[in-house]
Amino acid sequence: MTCSARLGAFRLRLAGLLIVLASALSHAPAHGDAVNGGFESGNFNGWTVEFTDVSSDLHNGKRVFGTWTTSLPEGHPGAKVIDGTEDPIHVVGSLAPYCDGFMAKINDEFRNNHATRIRQTITIGSNDVNCSAIKVRWGALLQVAQGHTDQQQAFFQIDVKVNGNAVETFAANANDATAANGWTCVSYPGGDSTYCYKQGDFVHPLHDLSVGDNVEVIMMVADCTEGGHGGCAFIDCVTLDAACGRSCVPGISSTIPQPSIPNVFTPNGDGINDIWKINNIQQACFIHVEIFDRDGVRVFKGDGDQQLGYAGGTWSGWNGKLDNNGNDLPVGDYYYVVTAKNCVDTEQWTGFLSLFR
Repeated sequence: MTCSARLGAFRLRLAGLLIVLASALSHAPAHGDAVNGGFESGNFNGWTVEFTDVSSDLHNGKRVFGTWTTSLPEGHPGAKVIDGTEDPIHVVGSLAPYCDGFMAKINDEFRNNHATRIRQTITIGSNDVNCSAIKVRWGALLQVAQGHTDQQQAFFQIDVKVNGNAVETFAANANDATAANGWTCVSYPGGDSTYCYKQGDFVHPLHDLSVGDNVEVIMMVADCTEGGHGGCAFIDCVTLDAACGRSCVPGISSTIPQPSIPNVFTPNGDGINDIWKINNIQQACFIHVEIFDRDGVRVFKGDGDQQLGYAGGTWSGWNGKLDNNGNDLPVGDYYYVVTAKNCVDTEQWTGFLSLFR
């Protein structure tokens, strides 16, 4: 029986920015249980949707939020399910759902001091251990405020927690919203600022979990702290899926052999050795890669399985840019951490690689 069959992929449609996957059960089931967001039915059934305002005052340089509430305050844009035929959106016009016929929209693109999040929780079952990943397709539309700090700008964020402990945060604020980072930006007609839009995929492998662990995913979007620039987000295609891929067979190997990991590449656009690839991957059905610069700052993180670009024994992951869509990174030495998994084994390799142009 494949990992995929043991896990049972199930899709959750949600709407907004903040999902939490975890549900506490007195006896852990074979599979984690999550409630569909109901987006295809036009509702948020099964999700906690919360609202608050953003203070114009920073505390120790960081944003300050009001009290989160599930009751929609007067004048707050809140969250809703859209089908792409309503709400003309600056920059991208009417936006079609990323999957099927509906998706969630949280906040709106108009200026104020609002913030919205949505969340849900599941409990890991016995057949989910080492075989599950959270996948979300997101879109963010942020209005850029000239001269604002990162903490003052409109922003979008995804948080993953395991048993209450933060394990990963993905965040983007309007200062990140540049063409070099993969955003589409246009000036708002008649306005004094720019709107920027980007769509992406968030994947968080649930490595090394135990039966009964609670996994929470939180997605949030907020306007700028000064109230003059808006931010909204779109969520769709949310899945708790088999991280080890569709064809992973339990017991395929007790040991994953080391693949071929190059120690140099030359991303100069000449078509020769422009991509840092991992070759000769055997027995592994999922890999996770992180790359750090000489100061220990992570410059790239990526995953590979049958759905994420790993096939035929080769994973092509890094093009020498920050997170694969930012600016070119400087020539020099970098440090990699490669983790490979199948349903019974986890192996990790580390080393240095050199980037030349």
